[in-house]
Amino acid sequence: SLLYVVMYCGYLWLPHNLSNDKLARTIMRFFKARTWSIGQGDYLGGQGKIEEVEYRWHTVEMEFNAPLQEWIGTVLDYCYPLPGGMSRILHQNGQ
Repeated sequence: SLLYVVMYCGYLWLPHNLSNDKLARTIMRFFKARTWSIGQGDYLGGQGKIEEVEYRWHTVEMEFNAPLQEWIGTVLDYCYPLPGGMSRILHQNGQ
């Protein structure tokens, strides 16, 4: 998805508020984490993306420049609305 490409590139090459440690953990959990499925005999990925669309766990602390921040929030809210119509921006601010 374009959303994930923009987020990945933003994490790596654009100014943001995450420390190097937090950035490494976020990229690992969001993009690279996988688990072994005994039933399928293979690795399964995508849990970080599921967590993001359901809870916004990986972007709640992230801050990019305002236009990019708004675009990411808008795309997430449009494609994957939070329960009760809560927006990503309100969720980010703890409201």
